[in-house]
Amino acid sequence: MWQSEWATDLICDDSKTAQNVLAGAVRHALLTETSESVLKYMARPLTAQDQPYAKNSHDVKSRVSTFHDGARVRHWDGKNSVKIYNEHNLIRVESTIHDPSRFKVLRRAQNEGQDAPKKRRPIRKGVADIVHRARTSQDINDRFLKQVEVLEDVSPFSALLRDCTQRHTKNGRSVRGLEPLGKDRELLMALTDHRLAIRGICNCDLRKVRQTALGARGVQISN
Repeated sequence: MWQSEWATDLICDDSKTAQNVLAGAVRHALLTETSESVLKYMARPLTAQDQPYAKNSHDVKSRVSTFHDGARVRHWDGKNSVKIYNEHNLIRVESTIHDPSRFKVLRRAQNEGQDAPKKRRPIRKGVADIVHRARTSQDINDRFLKQVEVLEDVSPFSALLRDCTQRHTKNGRSVRGLEPLGKDRELLMALTDHRLAIRGICNCDLRKVRQTALGARGVQISN
């Protein structure tokens, strides 16, 4: 078996629910996951300090991509990977194994009899170890799902904005905080305008946005 894929599917009521759930999972994955957590998904050994061993020469990579109406987060440990993505009303966690020898299971050696003791040995590519490969893949999916569970944040919105809305001192000067729902609303909206992000934002663009907003409020603008 050159490659295997093992999926765990979560079925939502509709595609919008799946998108919202995965959006939270993607944010959680990007903010909390490290190379150490990826190695844990893939059942790789870590030191007592929860760090990779120096002899672990395989690259650990992560990638986030979007396609159609969904998104995907994928982690690699060498040639093996685990990913989560959504499509229509489906959220799928899928482990892909190219190199089964990275995983060890209790089994007998090749051509040993039923009375021979089992020892921890690498998974083989032959069909004899398909059950071991399936169980290992499901364990990877379970560990990954446990990590990307979206946690409920009960922090008040004001606490999340406190750092940017409070007055502070910079270079000996007092600087006022932002008012995202007040007079700075148009400025913040301009900074997130995708049309300005293509070529970069300059002062003249921000002045136009500001003047348009003040004009809409009936404020007279004099040059």
